[in-house]
Amino acid sequence: MVNLADGVDPNLLWNEIASIAQGTIAILTAAAVAYSFITFKRSLKASHYAELDKMYFEILRTAIEKPHLRAPGGMHTAEQAAEYDIYAYVVWNFIETVYDYCLKDEELRKTWYPAMEAENRLHRAWFNDTANDHKFKAEFHKFVEEDGFLRR
Repeated sequence: MVNLADGVDPNLLWNEIASIAQGTIAILTAAAVAYSFITFKRSLKASHYAELDKMYFEILRTAIEKPHLRAPGGMHTAEQAAEYDIYAYVVWNFIETVYDYCLKDEELRKTWYPAMEAENRLHRAWFNDTANDHKFKAEFHKFVEEDGFLRR
């Protein structure tokens, strides 16, 4: 313990205490900011997963209502072919959305690349039709052509 009677300047002592306190506050603030960033990132990842899950559920529910949409070679009417064209476009838009979300998220890739691969197997002929080329960005075309979803 410091004895002020020993000639210690109380202002100097107070300045040292204040300096230590400021350093401690700065460290705690930095830790709080880092923690906030980490929890924000986790929350964002969870919301991305939930959003993708909901989108895929809707796609599959549509196919339950119209099973011919999951059998591209089995169109029997012009109406079914038109429905399939729209459905395949929705599926490939979903796959491109997954691709976009997964560019920087390895965990999402582990979860969603298998679904992308499954949909690719069903609807690749639609994607390869040159009439649909303009519907997707060049980077995504390259990703699909190189079977990028197989690299988990």
